[in-house]
Amino acid sequence: FLKVTGTVKEQGGLSAFAIKDGKKVLTSIPVDFIYKFKNEGNDRVKPEGELTIKNMLGMETSKIDVNKTKGDNVLPASTRRFEVRYGTADAPAVSAPFFDHVKFQKNNFALGMYSANLALSFGDKGQATSSLKFYIFPWQLLSVIVGVLLVVILLLIALVKHYNRWIIKQARAAAKK
Repeated sequence: FLKVTGTVKEQGGLSAFAIKDGKKVLTSIPVDFIYKFKNEGNDRVKPEGELTIKNMLGMETSKIDVNKTKGDNVLPASTRRFEVRYGTADAPAVSAPFFDHVKFQKNNFALGMYSANLALSFGDKGQATSSLKFYIFPWQLLSVIVGVLLVVILLLIALVKHYNRWIIKQARAAAKK
């Protein structure tokens, strides 16, 4: 990859930015993103930048380098696909037992709407940006939490009823004396 003197045309940008499997609602992190960079210039370019993830409150949860190897060039008149991952641990397989998913979602908790903002720079002054929104709803973990809460509430109701019966019985016994 030599640079020669002459007129260099730096032109290009993002041709796609999406979640790898195309889903907008996920059950947990990690989230794998893809972006495609199209080089329409006459020299190679190396897109660099960051993917910023923000939660539904607008707080930044992660900032990820989008070209970690710093050597991934896009040749003239071509498009290159890049992958970026938000989160580190691999999620259990879909066929994994229910409580494996619950444990993973507890250890890698995420809930709500998130936004992913991709900001790239390339060449001397080229810029490209894109953003998308996605939702994380850990239904397996939430169903266990709701189930436990229901059991606790039902036990409390039963205990209060039992206590009330005991109090009434004590009051009647005291009234007979």
